[in-house]
Amino acid sequence: MHQLVLWINIVGFALMVASTGVFFLVYNRNRHRWLLCYLLYAGAFTLWLLASTYVYFQDVFLDEPISQLETVTSYLQAVFSVVILVFGSLFFLGLADGPLHRRRGAVTAAVAAVVVAMMVVAIGFGRTEFLSYVRLLFSAYLAFAAWYASARVTATRHRPQVRLSGFLVFSGVAYTCLTAASIALLIVPAGLADIPIDAIATGAFLGCWSVLSIFIGMRWVAGKSSGGGSIPSSFYDDFDLSPREREIAEALAEGLTSREIGDKLFISVRTVETHVFSIYRKCGVSSRVEFVNKIADYT
Repeated sequence: MHQLVLWINIVGFALMVASTGVFFLVYNRNRHRWLLCYLLYAGAFTLWLLASTYVYFQDVFLDEPISQLETVTSYLQAVFSVVILVFGSLFFLGLADGPLHRRRGAVTAAVAAVVVAMMVVAIGFGRTEFLSYVRLLFSAYLAFAAWYASARVTATRHRPQVRLSGFLVFSGVAYTCLTAASIALLIVPAGLADIPIDAIATGAFLGCWSVLSIFIGMRWVAGKSSGGGSIPSSFYDDFDLSPREREIAEALAEGLTSREIGDKLFISVRTVETHVFSIYRKCGVSSRVEFVNKIADYT
């Protein structure tokens, strides 16, 4: 059992490194603030898993664990946990609402402060029972943030946030399951003491997370390079432009006037302007300059 848990965590770590690298490529082409928060969130979780795997290996497989290294690693885990909580919240809330509102920012800060205080008590004063409550609070808050972001993105169809709707649902389900596991460990710790539920659940969660994010990230990157014109195909997908709107968007990017576009596509100027209005509405812009700048974020 212990070797299986160790391998689950090692494979999960390797996949998390790969998925973070894929999303770094995505961020290089789409410098959204919530993507940067995702990179910090995923990177901190990757380092946390590495530290957690080391602690597990030392406790289970070493006859004489090195206490100093275990203490340092425990503090590193605590730091990474706070980073995960903060930037995970910023990622989910950024997907849902854009810039973080003051009230939600205050709630995130309060939850992070409580987690820090409980970790200090658990590690500094040897009250390890507090770690169970830390896991419960951590998982429950991120479950709420993930479900909230999923509901908001589904309802508003934010672009390109909608690309991550499947990941948001997965995160909500996974954090809900981790919350249930934390509650189970608090209620019946004696019957589950010999089964490393927490280590298995975390390793499996991060492994599934990384596989899903690699799939999403690779499609995202591939979509950007497969466009036939000056605008990446991912731009059309993210803003749900129709075939005719795509033709007109290409012409707008080339600097053609409405009359020139109409002559090129054999349609009236009024029809062109109707399509232009629809394109601007879908892309959330109000002028050609804003539209061109929007395209620049995708190239």
